[in-house]
Amino acid sequence: MYFDSGALPIRQWTICQVRTKVRVVDIGKRAVRDFGKRLREVRLARGFTQEQLAAELELDTTFISRIETGKRSPSLPNIARIASVLDVPIASMFDRGSF
Repeated sequence: MYFDSGALPIRQWTICQVRTKVRVVDIGKRAVRDFGKRLREVRLARGFTQEQLAAELELDTTFISRIETGKRSPSLPNIARIASVLDVPIASMFDRGSF
């Protein structure tokens, strides 16, 4: 086993790094999925169909559908646009509280 300048052997360090990346990816996927669920809740509460919201945002309906199912992650500018069209604060798109 080779040693780096740090305290951990290289093999162990690599395993630790891989585990950390897996956790970060899992957290990221969960955040995308949760955002999609929240978008659907807010969209329905505001009386929008996916088609209507997509038209207002000048986006494809499939993009909205994929966001809601957690298959796509919207950019920050798109999150801001979505919140604006739905007339809610951006923070409410991430919070289960009232909007």
